[in-house]
Formats: sequence, structure tokens, C-alpha cells
Amino acid sequence: MADNFRVNEITFLQQQNASIFLRMEKCEHERDEALALVKSWRERRADFEKSFELTKNKLKSVKDIMNNNSSEMSLKVEHLAQMAKQNQGLLTVLEQLETSKREIEVAERERKEKMTRLAVIEREFKSAKEEASQRAQDARAQLLKLKEKLRSEGEKGSQKRTDLMNLEARVKVDIEALEQAVQVVKQKNLEYVTRCNRDDQVHAALESERVELQRELDELRELRVAKQKELKTEQDTRDQFGRGKAVLMKEIDQEESLLLSRKSALASAETTSEQIQQSLRAQDRNIREAADKTYALMDSLRAENVEYKKAESEDTSQEKRVRNLEKTCQNHTAKINIEITGREAAEAEAKVKDTESGGIKRKNKKLEEGIAEAQRAAERKQKEIRGLLAEVNAVQAKNATLSSRIDAGEEEINGSRGQLAGLEETCKELTESCSDLRSRISMANASNGQHRAKVQQLKNELAFIRREDGLDESGRQRPILIHSNDSTLVEKLQIKHSSIGNSFPLARSSPLREASLSCPLKTTIEEGINHFLYEAQQQRNPVPMLIEKIAQLLEVLHFEQKSADSYLGDLAKSNSLVANLRQLNLDLTGKKSTMTSFKTELIGNVVQNQIEASAATEMVLTGLLMQDGDLHDVMGLIRANGCQDQIYGVHLGKNLIDDNATTTLLTMLHELSYLKYIDLRENQLSKEALKMVESQLRAMDGVTQTAHTADGVLEVRSGNQIRLKVNIGEQGVCRPEATAQLINIIDSIERKAIEGTGGGQQQQLRTQRSDEEVKNYLEGPSGVPVGLGGPGDLSALDHQRSAVASQESSVLSGGRRYSGGKDRSVSRKESFPKPKRKATREQLPPVVERAPDPKVLDKWQAGTYTKSSAPE
Repeated sequence: MADNFRVNEITFLQQQNASIFLRMEKCEHERDEALALVKSWRERRADFEKSFELTKNKLKSVKDIMNNNSSEMSLKVEHLAQMAKQNQGLLTVLEQLETSKREIEVAERERKEKMTRLAVIEREFKSAKEEASQRAQDARAQLLKLKEKLRSEGEKGSQKRTDLMNLEARVKVDIEALEQAVQVVKQKNLEYVTRCNRDDQVHAALESERVELQRELDELRELRVAKQKELKTEQDTRDQFGRGKAVLMKEIDQEESLLLSRKSALASAETTSEQIQQSLRAQDRNIREAADKTYALMDSLRAENVEYKKAESEDTSQEKRVRNLEKTCQNHTAKINIEITGREAAEAEAKVKDTESGGIKRKNKKLEEGIAEAQRAAERKQKEIRGLLAEVNAVQAKNATLSSRIDAGEEEINGSRGQLAGLEETCKELTESCSDLRSRISMANASNGQHRAKVQQLKNELAFIRREDGLDESGRQRPILIHSNDSTLVEKLQIKHSSIGNSFPLARSSPLREASLSCPLKTTIEEGINHFLYEAQQQRNPVPMLIEKIAQLLEVLHFEQKSADSYLGDLAKSNSLVANLRQLNLDLTGKKSTMTSFKTELIGNVVQNQIEASAATEMVLTGLLMQDGDLHDVMGLIRANGCQDQIYGVHLGKNLIDDNATTTLLTMLHELSYLKYIDLRENQLSKEALKMVESQLRAMDGVTQTAHTADGVLEVRSGNQIRLKVNIGEQGVCRPEATAQLINIIDSIERKAIEGTGGGQQQQLRTQRSDEEVKNYLEGPSGVPVGLGGPGDLSALDHQRSAVASQESSVLSGGRRYSGGKDRSVSRKESFPKPKRKATREQLPPVVERAPDPKVLDKWQAGTYTKSSAPE
């Protein structure tokens, strides 16, 4: 027990010693912090005193500046009053000059307007006169044409009488074909009615969507109007600033209006030419209306494609639903896999905990062994404690000495606390004084700001007065100078004036004063207008100098007026040149029309000669520079002669056939039902046009496939049989040499007609291929010739052959009126069917009116023929 008591007492004393040491350290730390605070407050006090002295000095300097500014302002106000009086005198003089200048300008403008009006009236009179002469010439030409038509119609009447006899035999066959066609058309009409009903429903839905979009557009327009109003308010402020520039802009606009009036006169002349071109375009539109009817049928096919696409969209929506269901299944399987992995992790944790519990049991055994060893060590340490008791007695003695020292330290701490209280009071006083100083500084800064604002306002007012009155920084009158950004007028106003002696002394600040002293009494100085204005405004009485200068300027204006008159003469010459150029343009248009008429006549002669041949199985039209209209005329001649079933090959190489002629090419392919070869090499067809032709050929009835060969030939097949060959070859760009060749041909023909070498006879052009080349093109299995539209009504062919045989016998017995008493031998070929024998006839005019062929049942094969040969 005694030993335990001593041990407890020793530990208690040790704890007291440790707490005493901690308190000592805290007291020393607090003392150091208090000393640091005192030093910092002393330093801040010194800084505040320095800043206070600086603010006092600044206030003194500001007061001095304000006093100086007030004295300067009083002087400048007096000076400004004097300068305002001078400015009023100068303004009155300038106003008088401006009024005189405006009167002169108004007179000049009126004179120019009269000249322009007279020029416009002259041009209109000339144009009206030319139009009247042209109309008279056109009327005369029309009369001549009508006379020629009357003669031709008298000759045609005799031909039509014979044709009526032949038509009566054909009408019987046509009636049977029409009955079949009516049944097919009725069925197709029912299909079209159902399609129209569907289209109406779709149209109603689209109109509802359009109404909703229109509402949204109205809302957006209202927002735009609101924003435009905001922009107008901003622009009004800008317009006030830009009104000063409006005076100069008006003068520029007046000059531009003169130019616009001249341009309008030119535009009126151009509109007349455009009206003539529009009349020509209207004729072209009438021709294109026939092609638009075929496109209407194409639109019905497109509507069917739209319905097919709708069905495809429904299928895609169902596929999307199936994909969404598959995604949900995948999510559920992923959740199940996560739960399985969680169970496996829990089982693994249970196994880990079992292993940890086994380890803890092992540790408990080790701890029990350690406790036994600790008891043994405690017995050993009791022996050591007994030795330490002696040491404790020595420590107690030391503690007594330390307690005495602690008492002395506490007395010192109490003294330092008193000093800290005094320092805190002084700090409070310093903070109050600092707050007072800051309030004074803020007041001083506010007053400084007000003074600076006043000074800036006064400076702005001075600058405004200087700008308005034209003063410089020293308060003197600033010279008024002429400045221009976009013109060189100031550089051109280099005016000579004479200076006699020193009657007009230069200003002190002028750099020309020294130069004028060295000059003789009478000198001529070439200087600019701005330099003169600067010198004149430095004088006390600048009016005489200004009057002299105005006289010189008027002289310059007179000279410029003369030059302007000369320019007007040049302009009249240029107008005459323009009139000559327009006359040349009219001549060129006349030549162009003659060239086109010559080309059409040439093509008609070539086609007519080939049709009148005994075996016209091929149409060779290479190198004739044919275009869309020429192809229309060729098809009209073929229909007029009724030889659609006799043509097996068409050669259109080296022409000017472009994308605009695709519709005519398609009609040619559909109407020539027995066509086997067509040549389109060296034309101007694009890839898209060729693709469209290929797609239309592929869509024909009976066509199974289309294939391109290595030679650039497109083969159209139905099974193993080659039904058509289209030789595409290489397509190029339009060459200017082609038009030059035509012009040379026309010139040569005109020369021959003038010299009389032609004899009024036309050479019959006939270009025919050899038999071997025709056989190479038309190689294929023999049998019944089948066209692109199918075999058609084969029974009608026998009726036609019998009618042709009867016609031939009647023609031979009738004295051969149309062949001129000469028989022509007909060459038959094994690869071609027996063609019809036709009597020679005169060249027919180009066909304009067309009507659908009622014989044909297929809509793609339905051709056109002239109304003269139509059944009545």
C-alpha cells in the first residue's frame, strides 16, 4: 500500500510540473504576441500620419489649380464674345454668296432637264418611226405568204381527194381498234379516279399543316415588326447626327438622277427588244405544251411510288418497335446478371469473415500469453519503483524551487497585462482618428471629383465653342478650309493671282512671308484655294480678297461650262454610235433568221429525199447541226408520209442535240415501232439525260434488261433478242466551227443565186449507208419484227398490205401521175420486212398541229400524226 501511495504521489507531482511548464510557455507566447501587436500598431500610426500629410498637400495643389482655371475662364469668355461678333459678320457674307450660287445651280439644272427631255422625245420618235416601217414590211411579207399558201392549198385539194378514197378503207380497221382502245381507257380511268381520291386526302392533310405553318410565320412576322420598331428608334438618333451631311448628299443625288433618266431611256429601248423576244418564247411554249401532257402521266407513276414509300415507312416503324423490345430484354438480362454477381460477392465476403474469425481466435490466445508475461514484468518493475522513490525525493526539492520561480513569472505576467490594457486604449484612439481621417479623405475625393467634372465640363464647352466659331487653342480664328474625301477638286483649284507690293500682307504665322519679301513688286504666285483662304482670314478686312477670288472662280466655272458643252457633243456622238450598233444587231438577227430557215429547208429536203427513196429503211442525218426544233420537224414529216413502220435505223451523229431534246428523242423511240438502231455520237447530251433515256427504255413493256458494250453502245433486250441498239459514243461541248460552216454555206448559196449559176434548181441530197453496214447493225434472230411498244395488232398488218396492193395497182393503171412517167425498181432485202411502195410527191410544209394516234393501245407507243391524215 505504501508503495502504491508513493507511486501515485510521484505521478501527481509529475503532472503538476507538466501543467506548470505548459502555463509558462503560454504566458511567454502571449507576451510575444502582445509585443508584436504593439509594434504593428505603431507602424500603422506612422503610415496614417504620412498619408494625412500627403492629402493635405494635394488639397492645397487642387485649390491653386481651381483658382488658376477660374482666372483663365474669365479671360477666355471675354475673348469668345469678341470672336462671336466677328463670326456673325462672316456668316452674313457667306449666306449672300450661297444664295447666288444656288440660283446659278437651279438655272443650270433646269437647262439640263430640258435637254434630256428633248433627247428622250427624239429617241422615242425615231423608235416609233422604225417600228412603223418594220410593221409595214411584215404586213407585205405576210401578204406574199398568204398568196403562196393559197396556191399550195389548191394543189393539196387534188391530193386530198385521192387520200379520202384510201381513208375509207382504213376507217373500218380503225373502228375495230378504237373499240378495244375504249375498253382499256375506261379501265385506266377508274384507276386514275381512285388515285385522285387518295391524292385529295393527302392534299387536305398537307393544307392543314400549311395553315399551322402560316400561323407560325405570322407570329415571327409580328416579332420582326417589333424589332424593326426598335431599330427605327435607334436609327432616328443616327439620322439627327447625319442631317448635316444630307445637304451634300442631295447634290450628289441630283446628279445621279440625271444619269438614271438617261439609263431609263436606254431601258425603254431594251424593253422593246425584250417584248419581241417574249413573243418568240411564247411560240416555243406552245410547242412545249405537247411535251407537258406526257409528263402528266409520269406524275401519276410518281404518286404510286409515294404510296410505296409510305408502306416502307410503316415497315421501318414496326422494325423500330421490335428493336426497342429487344433493348428492354437486354436490360432485364443485365439486371439479372448484376444480382447474380452480388450473391457471389456476398458468399465471398462470408468466407472472408470466417477466415478472419479464425485469425481473431489465434490472436486471443497470443494475448493471454502476453498478459502472463506482463504480470511477470510487473513484479520486476515493483523492484525498480523502490529504487525510484529515492529519486522522487530529489525531484520534490526541485519542484519547490520551480514553484517559487512560477510565482515570480505570474507577477511579471500581471504587469504585462496592465501594459496590454494601456496599448489597447491607445489602439482604440488611433482607430477613431483613422476613421475621422478616412471620412475627411472621402469628402476631399468627392469635392475633387466635382471640381474635375466642372473643369471637364468647362473644357468641353470651350471645345464646342471653338468648333462652332472655328477657333484654335490660342483663341484665334481658325481658317475655313475646303476638304474632300472622294474628289480631286481641291487639287485642281490651283489659281494664279497677282500680288502688287505689300497691299495684302501675310500673317506672322504664314510660312510664305519670307518668300514674298524676296519677290519683285508684281509677281504671280500659283497656290491652292486652301492656302489663299488661310491668308485671307488672317487679314483684318478679307472681303476684297474674297471678291477677287470669287471672280477668278467664276472664270474657272465658265471654262468648265465650255468643256461640259464639248462633253455633251461627244455624248451625242456616242449616242449615234449606239444607234448604229443597234441597227447592226437588227441586221444580225435577220441573218440569223435566214440561216435558221435555210437549215430547216435543207433538213426538210434531206428527209424528203430519203423518204421518197424506194427502200427508205434508214434516216441518215449526220452533220446537219440539228437541234430540238429540227427533230420535231423531222418527226412531223415522217408522220405526214406515214412511214413510221418502215424506218429501222436513224443516224443523228455530229449534231447539236442537247438535254432539251430528250423528250423528242423519247417520242421518236416510241413512235418508230420497228426501230433497231439509233446513232447519237458526238452530240451534247449530258450523263443525266442519257440515264433518263436508259430508264425510260428499261420501263418499256417487254424490255427485260439494258447493257452497255465496250464500244459505247446501249443494247435494249427482251430475253435473248436485241430489240434496239443506241450508239452513245463520246459526247462533247458545242463547237463554234459548226455555226461558222453554216454561215459560209449560206453566203455561197446567196452568191450563186445572184450570179445566176444555180439555175433555180436544188440538188437533192441523199446520204445512204452500204448494205454491209446495215446488216451489221441489224444482226439478230429472224421472225416477226417487234417494236418497243410490243407486237401490237398483227391482224391489222394484213389489212394494210391488201390496201397497199390495191393502191399500187390503181396508181400503175392511172398513168403514173406522181412518178412523172418513170418506174422505180424496189430493192428487197432478206433482213428487212417488205416495205410499202409510195408514189413521189412534192415536199410538204413542216407540221405544227398534232393529235394522238388512236390505233395504238400502249400509251408509250402512242405517236402523233397530222390532222390532214386523221380519220374524219
